[in-house]
Formats: sequence, C-alpha cells, structure tokens
Amino acid sequence: LTERILESYTAVSNLDGTEAKLQYLKLWQSLPEFGISTFVVKFNDSNTKEVKKN
Repeated sequence: LTERILESYTAVSNLDGTEAKLQYLKLWQSLPEFGISTFVVKFNDSNTKEVKKN
C-alpha cells in the first residue's frame, strides 16, 4: 500500500492545484456509479427506512 501511495504522489506532485483538481474530477466522473444519487427516506408514520436510488 505504501508503494502505491508513493507512486500516486509522484504522478501528481508536479501538477499545480488546478491541474490536480481537474485530474481528480475526471477520475471521479469515470467511476461506474458517477451520477447515481442515493437518498434515505424516513416516513413520519413508520420506523422503517427506504433507500431510493435516483
């Protein structure tokens, strides 16, 4: 794990703040669940929770 962290740091250490943020956003948007929102809903007359995916 330490080796992977050092490799990742080396790959981004030469980027300025804006470039690093853009790279992070691109990677985040490429995740398979990007754009899926999850909400936990609790009804007033019930003790159960329902998970709704949007």
